[in-house]
Amino acid sequence: MSQREKWRIRCEIEVRFKNEEEGFIVYNALKPDVTGVPLKRAKLTMVAEKEKLKVAINAQDLTALRALTNSILKYVALAKKVIETV
Repeated sequence: MSQREKWRIRCEIEVRFKNEEEGFIVYNALKPDVTGVPLKRAKLTMVAEKEKLKVAINAQDLTALRALTNSILKYVALAKKVIETV
């Protein structure tokens, strides 16, 4: 199976924040969970650009894509709530 066939489904998410600092705080909060965990059925990349956080997910199947998308969005929502509360 070629690399292209392995990752059949792709999702790109862009989250905008109030300012660049907030975006980098969320990026740094998520980075250990994103880079430290090997995934078998999906691949995730994350980039912070000014007030935006860009996440790209490549998955072998829809179930893996949905699971990883839900996890990332929950982490982002939680980080944003913490920032607003503090």
